[in-house]
Amino acid sequence: MDENLEWKIDRIIEKGYSFSIKDYVGRGFALYKSSANAMIPFSLLYFLVVMLTSRIMALSIVVNVFISPCVIAGFYLAANKAMQGAVPMFSDCLDGFKMFVEIVVINLVVNILASLGLICLVLPGIYLYVAYTFASMFVIFLKADYRTALRLSRKLIHCNWWTMFGLLAVALLIGISGALLFGIGMIFTLPIMHCILYIAFEDIVGRAVK
Repeated sequence: MDENLEWKIDRIIEKGYSFSIKDYVGRGFALYKSSANAMIPFSLLYFLVVMLTSRIMALSIVVNVFISPCVIAGFYLAANKAMQGAVPMFSDCLDGFKMFVEIVVINLVVNILASLGLICLVLPGIYLYVAYTFASMFVIFLKADYRTALRLSRKLIHCNWWTMFGLLAVALLIGISGALLFGIGMIFTLPIMHCILYIAFEDIVGRAVK
């Protein structure tokens, strides 16, 4: 991890940042188009696994806790490669599993903290879910440990929470819209959702810390 990472994030916060939800959604769709050759087969494989395990609770829990976070990481990694002008391959999506422990840990911690917030009072849970939007990407791309990733994501998003809430809401609506087509449409819409979130991270954080 970059020793100056926290200093760089503080500089972003001091300078302030703003963004257009419409711009990020448009750029997210464009990024998806350039990486769909890798993301669609990977997403299809993931949904086949979900379908095959959905009727067995123990297996479904295993998929949600241990597989799903690495799949999402794979979408981010493929998006990152496409962002650099390269053509992502199916194998790039599988690279999320190379960071299995780190990805699973950050996902578990985020979900536990946000779920506790929802149980105690609904608003703190919603706040944390939004505030930790970038936590896994801090782990994936900047090699932050989970404590640092949580802290930096919360600090950064706190100062622009409502706009990020709007972006996340739009991305989630796009992501789950595929469920209207008997669920199969999510093979396409889930990667789009994560391309949008990756674009936000890259624009706000990525260029500033390189």
